[in-house]
Amino acid sequence: GTTHYGKVQNFASATPSMAGKYSVVVETTSCTTIPHEVILKINTKPTVNPIAAQTACVGVEKKIAITGVVGKEFTSATTSTDLAENYTWTNDNPSIGLAASGTGDIVFTPVNATLLPIVANIKVTPVGAVSCDGTIVTFSITVNPTPTTPTITAATSTSFCTGGSVVLSSSSATGNQWYKDGAIIVGATNQTYTANAAGSYTIVVTTAGCPSLPSAGTTVMVNALPAVPVISATAATCDAAGTASINNYTATQTYTFSPAGPSVVTGGVINGMTNGVVYTVSTNNGNCNSAPSVGFSIEEIL
Repeated sequence: GTTHYGKVQNFASATPSMAGKYSVVVETTSCTTIPHEVILKINTKPTVNPIAAQTACVGVEKKIAITGVVGKEFTSATTSTDLAENYTWTNDNPSIGLAASGTGDIVFTPVNATLLPIVANIKVTPVGAVSCDGTIVTFSITVNPTPTTPTITAATSTSFCTGGSVVLSSSSATGNQWYKDGAIIVGATNQTYTANAAGSYTIVVTTAGCPSLPSAGTTVMVNALPAVPVISATAATCDAAGTASINNYTATQTYTFSPAGPSVVTGGVINGMTNGVVYTVSTNNGNCNSAPSVGFSIEEIL
């Protein structure tokens, strides 16, 4: 719809509205050539969305999606087709475990053999038509080292009787998470943990978002209390003094009387009692003591 004159036409700051079909003729003072049609295609540059700085942990697969807007090829001001989506990237520090260059989304398993974070700078180019690449976007990837594997110390014995406990301490002051038998203990994130249940306890320390290897397990044993002795007593008669015995007697356990003096023999019979004295007895199964029995006594012959 417009006429331009000259051997060369420069389209500065080309826009999609310039795309379309053009006719070219050569004119003299007396002649005009047959029009020669030329189709002018305008390609827009693709863009890549900004990517925030990234952190990664050793051995934990890292995925970074690269997205943006594809370029378009306009054949008229209102007619266009999408160009293929294509992003290339470069990495200035392959020691993090990522290749020096690639295309598309970034997926890799980070490595860091040092005790300090290592950083790589990534440049992403949205690739367009010839000479129509978009603006480069840059971001960093920091690979944090794996924290030192923690250790556990116990304040007292890790073998105790029902109702007891032991305080376990982590070698790390912060970042702790306690586990029992491989399952997370919800809310157990302090340096110390009071264990009152049997099992294997471990800790994982997280620093800068990266977990350590689990500590060696600390095994806690909870020993059952023996049953409270049940006493059976017979009253004195005209012919015999009263007697007492332990109904739930177990030969493998030891029995302690209070006050001292009596003893228990096979079958649970109690010997050596003083008439009229009230006794209690408790038992030990080799690990734990029972609560004392109810008080009992015997009387002499009526």
